[in-house]
Amino acid sequence: MSSSSHPRASKRAANSAVSRSPNACERCRKQKIRCSGSQPCDACTKRSRPCHFDETHQRVVVTRGYIRELQRRAIRRDDVSAQAICDEAARNVSGETAMASGLTRPEDMDPPALPRPGGSEHGDDTPSIADGSHVTEEPGLTNFLTQDKSPFMTAGNGMTYYLGASSNWTFTQKVLSMVYERAFRNQIPDVERLIEGLGNAYDLPWDGIPLGEPPSLATVPTIDHAIYLINAVKFHCTQLFHLFDEETFIPALYAFYQRSPGTRHETDRLWLVHFMLILSFGKAFTVRNKGKNPAGIEYFIKALQFLPSTIMLWRHPVHSTEVLSCIALYLQCLDYRIVAHNYMGQALRLALNYGLHTDIQRDGFGKESVERIRRVWWTLFILDREMTSIAGVPQSIQIDDVQCQLPEFSGSSQRIMVLKMQLTLSQLMAKINQTMYGVGGKLHKDFLRGIENALGELAQVHEELYRCFPVPPDQAQGSISRTSAHLYLSYYRCIILATRPILFCFIKIRLDSWEECQARLHSSNTARNMLQMCLDASIQILVTLDLLLQQNLIDPFLPFDLDSVSAATINILVAMALDHEFLQSGSSWITTANAIFAELVASGNQVAAVRVKELDQLKSLLAKLGNGGGQPAPARSPTTPSAPSSWVPSGQVMPQTRDSMFAAQSQVHVAGEAVTCTVEATTSSASTALSRAAPQTLDFSATTGFSFDTGTFDSSQAAEIIELANSVADIDSIWVSDIIGHDSIW
Repeated sequence: MSSSSHPRASKRAANSAVSRSPNACERCRKQKIRCSGSQPCDACTKRSRPCHFDETHQRVVVTRGYIRELQRRAIRRDDVSAQAICDEAARNVSGETAMASGLTRPEDMDPPALPRPGGSEHGDDTPSIADGSHVTEEPGLTNFLTQDKSPFMTAGNGMTYYLGASSNWTFTQKVLSMVYERAFRNQIPDVERLIEGLGNAYDLPWDGIPLGEPPSLATVPTIDHAIYLINAVKFHCTQLFHLFDEETFIPALYAFYQRSPGTRHETDRLWLVHFMLILSFGKAFTVRNKGKNPAGIEYFIKALQFLPSTIMLWRHPVHSTEVLSCIALYLQCLDYRIVAHNYMGQALRLALNYGLHTDIQRDGFGKESVERIRRVWWTLFILDREMTSIAGVPQSIQIDDVQCQLPEFSGSSQRIMVLKMQLTLSQLMAKINQTMYGVGGKLHKDFLRGIENALGELAQVHEELYRCFPVPPDQAQGSISRTSAHLYLSYYRCIILATRPILFCFIKIRLDSWEECQARLHSSNTARNMLQMCLDASIQILVTLDLLLQQNLIDPFLPFDLDSVSAATINILVAMALDHEFLQSGSSWITTANAIFAELVASGNQVAAVRVKELDQLKSLLAKLGNGGGQPAPARSPTTPSAPSSWVPSGQVMPQTRDSMFAAQSQVHVAGEAVTCTVEATTSSASTALSRAAPQTLDFSATTGFSFDTGTFDSSQAAEIIELANSVADIDSIWVSDIIGHDSIW
């Protein structure tokens, strides 16, 4: 080798030494780039990014003698602890004996302080290192919905109920309690609380006593009417859930109607219950309810009365799981959430005990049976995840414990893609609940880490969802498929679930100090962007539901549309209280939400009527806050928004909210000057929205917005979410901890 090559070889050796740095910062690890290992590293310094090193990944070189010394200390510590336990037991025995004889002295009952292995004699609990300096722990972060004490609420009837952490109703109730206390300097009376999940919206005309004989079948519809109701169930549910096996259910249906009316009660009891349940769903989908009795309730009551005991259900596990799932879903629609979750739990445990979650092969069961089992299991799994998140309780089963394969759906690639996306979204929702809404709430630095991980996974789901389920070209004319809308709504709810803690964080600041809230809003770009992302997702929920409303596709019975519009509305109401400049633009979206609620209530959804009362109560309380100052201000009347608009900008197939927290604002301020944004009516939709403002016209929009364009996929949209995830560490954990870690709401 020539002498001239030695400098190059030396340079390559130096570069390779840098690339083999044992310690790399989190950003370099995530992006898989070379890290210098310094603090801060060269890559982060060059890009002006915060540089953090995860201690769990750092390599430490120690001597064997040091390891042996640690082992000896551990052995001595175990010996000391064991001896201390024995001494404590002996003192207790001797103390009881002395107490009986009246000879016990107080100082005899005090055990001596145990020496701390490797610690000081002063009992200092602060962790220490070899040089005697103390290690400062990071402030503990507590999610606002998870306190040290389990949150409970007492209703006007004296009963106490548990408030689940991730429940949207819990979020609403906690905001209501804080705002009421701020406005009236007193706790909200229990009689003024609207209890959800207990079936108060509907009457269930049944005393709970089962029938020993088959129910009267005199009111069973004709076969033509029954097929019509079954087809309605297929239209509303088949693309998303498996409620019955058509290959076995329809032949049994014809066999049932071929019987004489006097012998129909001799039909298989479990199938008869299943038939009544499907009829109850079909009637609920096709008949507008009037009054407190939902349409189809007569069939549902008969199904409950004739439902076999659990002791009998185990003999037909697959069919019984279908029946129990139908009961749970119907009760969920009636807002009997606690009872619905119990029935879903029965179905889940029945399925688990019969191994429906395992990889069942066709050899022993047959192709048709295995296909049915797979459809049953994944519907059960998805509904359980949905109900668990709504209730705000821990997950029943982890995905790692499931080996069941996906059904083939007779080769339908669309059905398979829908199921895969449902599973992806349900898994994402479960992870968010587990990492950010843990029991006890003391998540320390893992709370922000949970937000970061959730945003990273949201970016991946964003890319997959928008590529696999694009809106067709006629989206500009206001059409969207019911299945795609359901998936988009689920995705937006995941975003809200991940970012809503920051929204609650700011409303707590707002209730304490208007000036502090304004300062915090503009001091952290990351927190502001997360808040905007939460509100943009809320707006997109209203936009999606507005498109469904224009097509008469709003589902007045299934709970998913109602839950979505409720979550979106509460977020916008809270955001309107943060800054009065957003009052008018926020009011336009409240008008959109009111139109959606009005359609649900007009369709006979009594649960929607209860939600409207709850939101009206919160709206009136928030109006008393005013726009600053120490005392509550009188309620303000929001400006009525201008003419309706479908909020579909020209040249785009789906509305975007990149430029503002709310999509529009009639008047905004730029450099102290008022700028009026024109509003143009494009359709005569029942809902109202406004044209978007320019990026520079809104102070709160910052530099990062989030464009949820469902028409075409743009990789930059996912990149925006990833960039936000990478900047979560920039949030000042101390003030977040002070806000959501030290205040007790209940």
